[in-house]
Amino acid sequence: MAIPEFRGMIGSPMRMSLQRAQCPERRKGTPWTKEEHRLFLLGLETYGKGDWRSISRNIVISRTPSQVASHAQKYFNRLKKKQHP
Repeated sequence: MAIPEFRGMIGSPMRMSLQRAQCPERRKGTPWTKEEHRLFLLGLETYGKGDWRSISRNIVISRTPSQVASHAQKYFNRLKKKQHP
């Protein structure tokens, strides 16, 4: 059995991800507007916790499912923190 050659690859995948992480031009997230957050809450009511894809596709169309999931995680952590100071 022949071992495939990886011509043209510069560095290992690990090295490439480290380079990306150290990139000074890396963008930070764009803050959520009050309107986007209001729509997020409406999406939670409509689709429930965990259906980030539907919330993204149908309610908060300006955000990806990953962004909605990240926002939800932060939102629920803040709620928990307020309840148990």
